[in-house]
Amino acid sequence: MTVAEACKVFEECKQSDLPVVDSGEFKGVLFKNQLQGFDKDKIKLEKLQDQFRSISVLQETRMVSALKLMVNKGVGFLPVIDHTDEMIGVLSSVHLWNEFASRSSLLGNGSWIIVSMLHKDYSLSKLAHLVESHQLMIVMHFVQFYQGTDSIDVHLKVNRENVNELIQSIQRYGYTVTGVIQPKKYIDDWEDKFEELMRFFST
Repeated sequence: MTVAEACKVFEECKQSDLPVVDSGEFKGVLFKNQLQGFDKDKIKLEKLQDQFRSISVLQETRMVSALKLMVNKGVGFLPVIDHTDEMIGVLSSVHLWNEFASRSSLLGNGSWIIVSMLHKDYSLSKLAHLVESHQLMIVMHFVQFYQGTDSIDVHLKVNRENVNELIQSIQRYGYTVTGVIQPKKYIDDWEDKFEELMRFFST
């Protein structure tokens, strides 16, 4: 394949990075911007092999590790290979995100409550006690940090949709509830943020 043919594939796929495969063997990842400055009609891709980036995952790689690699390397796709470097398939950021969401508690019944506070005021045990006092359960949680500030957002997924009384209790303890979101809307919001992040890394 010539550089010109590769450029055409990039345009058709609307991607900034693609895996290079030779007779089923994974050779590396090529970025569109690496093709600039070459005689596109004469140069073949094999002449650029030293520029291919070795970015891939094995079949047994955990989803979280694959997501981290994708973000750290700034790629929209991850080639999946076996231990002989034979290419098995390709994972996209959308496929990974959807799989992660479906296998976790993100999409289950309940509500997401976002509680804002200072880092020094964070106590998961206190929040858990408040939730459990209403005969509810925290099924998932994470903390969102904001660079350069002491503020954090604690995202709590609880196993009930009607959480009005719980919100009142949380606020009585001096915390600020900044959002109550149903799972589908919560996932859509984070998927938009994830896709925006991947577009940023791919430019």
